[in-house]
Formats: sequence, structure tokens, C-alpha cells
Amino acid sequence: MGELLDRAEWHLTGGLRAERNRLAAPLSTSDGEVELEFPVRSLAVGEVLEVGRELMYVWRADPDLPQPVAEVERGFRGSPVESHFEAATVRRNPRAPRHVLWDSMLRELRELSGTGLLGFEATTKALSGDESVVTLEPEGNHAVLGVYDVRPVSGKEARIGWRVIRKPDPDEHGSGAVVRVWGAEGKSVRIIYTRGFSEFTSESDDVQAVCGVPDYAEEVLEVGAARRVPPGVMGELLQRDTARGPRDAQEMQAGGFFRQQVDGLYRRAVSDALAAQAAAFPPGKAP
Repeated sequence: MGELLDRAEWHLTGGLRAERNRLAAPLSTSDGEVELEFPVRSLAVGEVLEVGRELMYVWRADPDLPQPVAEVERGFRGSPVESHFEAATVRRNPRAPRHVLWDSMLRELRELSGTGLLGFEATTKALSGDESVVTLEPEGNHAVLGVYDVRPVSGKEARIGWRVIRKPDPDEHGSGAVVRVWGAEGKSVRIIYTRGFSEFTSESDDVQAVCGVPDYAEEVLEVGAARRVPPGVMGELLQRDTARGPRDAQEMQAGGFFRQQVDGLYRRAVSDALAAQAAAFPPGKAP
């Protein structure tokens, strides 16, 4: 369980986690630990590589530099560094198709919603006058911290996007994360966060990653409910990906397609978890 959640978190937290472990190394040489012997000019941003028993993702490729460089991520909590050696096999695609990997992750996230360990609570913060920021303070054993701009959306609404709030101390249990902040008429914001992390084992301390939903998620999640807003760019990309096979390098680089696909599928899993909570706990009743 912890492995799958960590896997998704690495894709969704935008590099905030130190363990992301990106590598920036000339591809024509070996750093003694990871052999990177494949033509840098053949790489595309968003591409999946397989080195030995581990998957790697290309985040940046600069083929026109005097010494071509690419930035890749060792992901999926794959094999340890020791497994990489000079004769490591490099493939351009993982052994398992991406949809198989995502399905495995989604199944595990859905199972979490039935354990009773994931709960969603909400609180409302009033804004005075033309106040445009909201400060979140620790609340009970929840570590919900941060100062956020509240950006007007229309005359009647103000909102900010999805955010992931890290635990301030890796050894502190019971921490939470902001899922959504939503305000009406610019007077208040509704904050939804998670609780119950202290019931997980140390292996799964990073389970707050289930709150990591990108800014362009299509669901507006509220306590006791999950409702859909009109599909946007994310839905179109997912639909297009289902309809056809691999994309060319230009499209992948322009759209960051690989990451967007992961975000969209992950967002669906979070929506399913909230829907399960809504069925178990009617509106107005905290889980």
C-alpha cells in the first residue's frame, strides 16, 4: 500500500519531496551507479524508460547542448541503486503497459476508502472586508498549515486550487492536508482536510498523498459529496489517449501528457474515495 501511494505522490507533488531523486547526468557516461547509455537525442519529455528492473521517466531533455543532458526520475520505488550496472538493459517501454500499472494503483486506493482510516472533515474560515488571503493554523492533531491567496473566480465565488500540505515533522502522526478551499462571495473559504493518518503503520506514513490532486481536477470535492463539473482539458486528453496509441515526441513535450494522464487517473481514485465516504456519512455528519 505504501509503495503505491508513494509512487503516485512522486508524480503529483511537483518535486517537493526530497526523495524524488532526479538525476541530471551526461548520458554518454556512467556515474558509477546508474548506467545511462542511450542516445539523448532520441529521448522525449514524458517518456517511460526501463533500466534493469526499474522504470525511469524523462522530465527534461537538452539534446542540443555541447554535452547532451537529460533529467530523469527513478520512480515506482524500483530496484535499489546497486541493481544498475554497466550492462543494464535499457528499453523504451515498461514491461507492463501503463494502464495495467495505473489500474493496480487505483484498485489499492479504492480499497483504502473502505478501511475507515480515511476520513474527511471541513471547516469554514471567515474573511473580513477585502481580505484576499487565508491563513490555516494547526487544528487538534491535524497539521493543516499555510497561507493562500483567494483568487476571485466570479462575482459570487472565490477559490484556490488543490494543494498538498506536507507534514512538518516526518515523525509526527495524525497530520492532515488541505484538499480544497472554496469560498462564496469572497467572505469565507471552506477547507477540507483528511484525518486518521495516525492509524497507519510507519511504512505508510505518507498516505496523505491521497489528497494530492492537481489544479485542473474536474471534480469539486466537498464533505459528504463529490460532484462533477463540465469536463475540461484533462478529460479531453484522457479521452484522446484512450482512442489512440503512443503520441509523438512533440505532443508529449508540449502537453506533458504522461504526467497529466497520471494526474487524471489519480484524481478519479480520490473522487471514488470521497464518494464512498459520502455513502457512509451523510452530509453534516463527520466521519
